[in-house]
Amino acid sequence: MTYHDILTQHRSEEPDVETIVCINVDASTEDLADDLPCSVGVHPRSVEDDVDDLLLLARDLSHEPSVVAIGGCGLDRAIRADWVQQIHAFEDQVSLSELACKPMIVHCVRAHADVVTLYRELQAEQPWIISGFDKGPDTLERIMDAGIYVSFGAAVMKADSPAAQSAAVVAADRLFLETGYQTEYTIKQIYHQVAQLRGETVEQLCETIQQNFDAMFKQ
Repeated sequence: MTYHDILTQHRSEEPDVETIVCINVDASTEDLADDLPCSVGVHPRSVEDDVDDLLLLARDLSHEPSVVAIGGCGLDRAIRADWVQQIHAFEDQVSLSELACKPMIVHCVRAHADVVTLYRELQAEQPWIISGFDKGPDTLERIMDAGIYVSFGAAVMKADSPAAQSAAVVAADRLFLETGYQTEYTIKQIYHQVAQLRGETVEQLCETIQQNFDAMFKQ
């Protein structure tokens, strides 16, 4: 039984945990930390005057065999970063995802409608996963109707949170889990919580996410 953490800042040393470390490309990035599975992308917080240089670096790194996804990249209306620049950086990375034939891990804050619109307008063929999903079932339904996947993180640990409500009803074949950028909860704790919310065993949840993981990242 394997626990998959599709977005994290820390490589797990537990033999039954497989992690995809997220490398947010910024001015300090030179190369990949190791040759284990990772994602690379320019986060909205890194959208600055030199964003094109960062995008070029992300493009170069994306060709490494250990890079299994593009991201976290996306749109964030809760930060001051220029919206036009955010759109530019995001669309560039959508293009990179398509060229590299690797899925997108999408950071999305107050921009779910924008992400759905772009997914449809750009006619993306590579799958998108919205990370750290923390919206209720109504938004979840619109996301799934568009064909986009979701990944839940620490927000599900609050039983009355929108994330917990959505984790309980999300379609099994659209589901991923992550620890994200926090260290309070482990991926195993998140798995146990989501299994309880869904009324199934941890073993069943692991099997479901293993199938999703193989279909998404081992093409």
